[in-house]
Amino acid sequence: MWSRAGFRIFPVEETATAAAVSVGHLHRVFRDAYGWGPARAFELVRLARAVLALQRSNLSLAEIAAEHGFSSPYHFSRRLAATYGTPPGAFRRTQSAADAMWPVRQAGLLPVAHLLP
Repeated sequence: MWSRAGFRIFPVEETATAAAVSVGHLHRVFRDAYGWGPARAFELVRLARAVLALQRSNLSLAEIAAEHGFSSPYHFSRRLAATYGTPPGAFRRTQSAADAMWPVRQAGLLPVAHLLP
């Protein structure tokens, strides 16, 4: 969840409790609906929002990583490169007009992304 203090990663157990379902059921529902488990789905949303920050700000990679719930700039860089096919620095230099939301859109997660604050 995003707040004024940045992003707080919440455990899948907490999400399942809030939805009044078991963790296993939550995983099945997410996999059936989106093809991903809830942790990966939320990571895609975090990555898309981080890519928007790369495109729209001059914040450092460390600041963007911290604001979007990644444990380090290295972790953020690895996850972004695995999803978008390019590391953050190169993405910022060469793909400033790219669609940051394409992984979220492709996974059908836009409705979930819009529900998050």
